[in-house]
Amino acid sequence: MNGFQDIGRGAWRRLRGAVGASAAPALDLDAAPPSLLTAPPNLRAGDPALGRDLRAGRFVFGGQTHEVGAPEALWSKGASEDGRFGEWLRSFSWLDDLIAVEDADDEAATLDIARAHVDAWIAHHTEIEGKTRDIERQARRILSWLGAGAGLFGGDGGPLRLNALLHQAQLLDAARLPTEGPERLTRALALACVGACLSDQELLLERALAACEEEAGRQILPDGGHITRNPEALVRFLTDAHALAGALDARGLSAPDALMRAVRRARPMVRFFEQLDGGLACFHGGGEGDRALIARALGDDGETGRTFGYAPHSGFHRVSADDGVLIMDVGAPAAGAWARDAHASSLAFEFATRSGRLIVNCGWSPELPARLREPVRATAAHSALVLDDSSSVRFDERGKKDAARARVDARRNEEELGVWIEGVQEGYRAEFGLAHRRRLFLSSKGDDLRGEDTLFRHVEDSPADPP
Repeated sequence: MNGFQDIGRGAWRRLRGAVGASAAPALDLDAAPPSLLTAPPNLRAGDPALGRDLRAGRFVFGGQTHEVGAPEALWSKGASEDGRFGEWLRSFSWLDDLIAVEDADDEAATLDIARAHVDAWIAHHTEIEGKTRDIERQARRILSWLGAGAGLFGGDGGPLRLNALLHQAQLLDAARLPTEGPERLTRALALACVGACLSDQELLLERALAACEEEAGRQILPDGGHITRNPEALVRFLTDAHALAGALDARGLSAPDALMRAVRRARPMVRFFEQLDGGLACFHGGGEGDRALIARALGDDGETGRTFGYAPHSGFHRVSADDGVLIMDVGAPAAGAWARDAHASSLAFEFATRSGRLIVNCGWSPELPARLREPVRATAAHSALVLDDSSSVRFDERGKKDAARARVDARRNEEELGVWIEGVQEGYRAEFGLAHRRRLFLSSKGDDLRGEDTLFRHVEDSPADPP
């Protein structure tokens, strides 16, 4: 044994003194803890290999291995505040990997380590949570704790962990929300899961379910796309909605109709973005995603054949052929706060065959260095035409787009020989007086892809004839 087991078993005794002396009076250690009525199903199956590294105190993030030692050392020495690595740590999304270590001889020890990490976090971080700037991460931590299963809340420290979970939900429930943004839906789903899983939380559950209905109706478009136009955001939504629906079902309750309608719209749209290798096309802040999670999130939705070809509200075309799939961005970036992670990818496309992806865009992952965030949003990071090293859409310091540079129109023509897609984007019109037309053709067999880019000037933009 590597020493973690003793830390986990003794954490409750040491932790009472540590938290009792902290500046977090809202977390009442003497309050009767809620009961855990159920644990939500978790589609995120962890990686046992990564889990074994975590058991040994090695956290792999961003291609680097961080030797962090025992749980108490990790949360007290400041590693948890280290940039993107710290954000990832505090989200606890890595718990799935740790819990995935299920060998008969180590399962108890693995659970002790998971509990010890949660206990140490409570001792050092509960008092600084509840800030509005971290709503997404706080909601994700709640979902990660619940997704780890009922075993996380057992043992000596179980009552404290349940109180800490409820305390976080109360802080999140009271946090000041932005008027719009994807974190509003994640927060609603997390709070609803707490309301469904813990005892005596009927009022929280009622409020959170109402918020789920409102935000799902707002963020999941009529064609099933997400308002941010990020394909990976749909997989996160389906995963979290599955957890909530499972927790409600275990309580004999039903998920709201509006939420489930959004789920039914989103599943076919995930298939729309799915490439032949099982990953997603990369657009607007999304990456290829976890292929196994994508498959589980889709489940058996009855859609195993051809998917639809045009998503008018999301602004994408898809052409599926025997040996190739073409997905093209024919919309403008999202507006307002929804454009925070948008990319200047008007008329960009991805093309893949059964042998692999041939034409791609730069996606995004939280593990990438922060300094790359803005460069990968530029038009040059996509399969799109770049004019004079300029992007077709520019974003301000808050990530919002320049709407005047974002108009895009497109049309589709299907023939026996294949499919033509023609799009026009006017992102270069204001600065250069030029519009960009792109025509793509994919044969019915998928083995012939052709394209043409044209720059032209609108008649009304032409200089007047000399007298």
